[in-house]
Amino acid sequence: MLTGLKPGIWSNHQLHYLIRYFWYRDAGKLIDAFAKILGITMIGLTIYIAFSSHPPLGEALFRTFWPEKINVMIIVTLVGGTVGGYISFAGAHRLLDAGIKGKHIERSNKSSVSGILITSFMRFILFLAALGVVWQGMKLDPGNPAASVFQFAAEISGIYFLV
Repeated sequence: MLTGLKPGIWSNHQLHYLIRYFWYRDAGKLIDAFAKILGITMIGLTIYIAFSSHPPLGEALFRTFWPEKINVMIIVTLVGGTVGGYISFAGAHRLLDAGIKGKHIERSNKSSVSGILITSFMRFILFLAALGVVWQGMKLDPGNPAASVFQFAAEISGIYFLV
């Protein structure tokens, strides 16, 4: 545990805040603001991890446009996972709850496009982090390869980024 608290004490502490939070009238706005803060923090920490792994940026950029071998299945997997239906409609229920429908299609389009772009950016940054670690010859833990990327890139503080 990061906090040093026992799970029972931590659970009671969280329950206390959750009850107070959901009694709050404008909880939705608070959730939206907190989600934005967490998202920006996640992107910033991931960029830090990517650059601390020292990926070969020139080679990665070159191979992005001129790969050694073109594998259609890899392209379909990456594009499908990034632009899959769940990304396009991820915020649709929130827009409908806010009363945004009908004539406000522009806001819906903006939401889906920003979701796709942010997801694509995060995948690229995570790829650079993993590439940097593997490029240095580190062996990823097969049980949890993502954690080992963060651990190798930022040492012990990298594990805390995952939590």
